[in-house]
Amino acid sequence: MESGHVKDKWWIEIRQYFILSIYVFPWIELFDLLTGEIERVRRAGLAFAGRGELSWQAYVMFLRYARYDSPEIKTFQRGAFKVGAQEEAYLAHIDEIRRSVPSGQLMTFDVRRHGFFEMAAFLGVAPTSVDGIDLTGYSLPRSRSKSSWSNDVLVDNYPLTVWSCLVAIGLLHIPNVIMLCHSMTATFQLLTKVVNTVTKR
Repeated sequence: MESGHVKDKWWIEIRQYFILSIYVFPWIELFDLLTGEIERVRRAGLAFAGRGELSWQAYVMFLRYARYDSPEIKTFQRGAFKVGAQEEAYLAHIDEIRRSVPSGQLMTFDVRRHGFFEMAAFLGVAPTSVDGIDLTGYSLPRSRSKSSWSNDVLVDNYPLTVWSCLVAIGLLHIPNVIMLCHSMTATFQLLTKVVNTVTKR
C-alpha cells in the first residue's frame, strides 16, 4: 500500500484537473448568485466529513473555498503561517493560549483519541444526535486510513457524490474552451482591423 503523502499527492493532482474549470470562469459564483445554494450551505456551517452528511452543494462549496490560498479561508494569515512556520514560535503560540485560557475552559483536542463524546462532555451538552444523526458509537471521521486509496475522507464516505460533482465541474472545461476560442477570435479580428486601419493611412 502506498504511503499517506504519496496518496495525498496524486489524488490532489487528479482532483485539480477537474476543478481548474471553476477558476477560469466564476461558474460557482454565478450559480450561487442565481440560486443561493452554496451560500446557504456555507452560512449553515454544518460538518460534512462524517457519514451521511455530505450534499453536492457542500462538496462544491468545499472545492471552491477549501484552498490554502482562498481569501475566505485566509490560511496563510493564521496558525503556523502567521508565526512564520517556526517551530519555536508555533509552540510559544500554543503555550500562550494555554496560559491565557483558564484550564476548565480549554480542551486540547487530540483527533487520534477524542471524538464527539469527549467534545460534548467538555461543552456540557448531550451528544446523542446532531442534525438528526444518531451519534451513539460514532467517532470523528479519520481521514488517514490504510485501506483508503486517496486519503480523502469525502471520497471514502461519498464516492458517488464526489465523482458526480467532479465530472460535472470537469465538463465546465468545454464552455471555457469555447469562450476562450471566441474571445481569441474576436481579439484577432479586432487587431486585424486596427492593423488594416493603420496601414491604410
